[in-house]
Amino acid sequence: MRFTTPLIVAPVVALCCAGAMAAGQNCPGTGCIISTCQQSMLQGNWEIFISVGASVFVCPITIAATGSFASPSSCVDDYAYSNRPSGNLTIDSLCHVTGSLSFSLAGGSGFSFVYNAISLWISADESRVSGYGSGTETFSGATYPFHGVPLRLVYRTAGQ
Repeated sequence: MRFTTPLIVAPVVALCCAGAMAAGQNCPGTGCIISTCQQSMLQGNWEIFISVGASVFVCPITIAATGSFASPSSCVDDYAYSNRPSGNLTIDSLCHVTGSLSFSLAGGSGFSFVYNAISLWISADESRVSGYGSGTETFSGATYPFHGVPLRLVYRTAGQ
């Protein structure tokens, strides 16, 4: 577990809990004890779970101190490979993570995905980041919007 100094912030309790509950997390007791979140909380090695239709791609990513990330290898689901995802994630002091992500399916399939609006919340123990993304999918030259697609990151190790 990764911890920072806890800080009890009364005006932020409702927002913290609402964000945590929206991301499927529980607030302890009747109030929330939160840390003031910092960009360094995202730095390290994670696995990102990207939902595409009925498929979920699982990709290792490394997030730099600046929030930019890339995958050191291709990703796979049950029957397709994707090219390495890349993007940028930032976290505010209230633990809300925003950013963008793009990737495409390998092999010249013509599928590409751009998540241009990501809204995630980091868990209290800082081991998971989950929420939703919206953006566009391109296939055979046509572009289609998507909204509310689940995204999740699971923390693996520190460093780069």
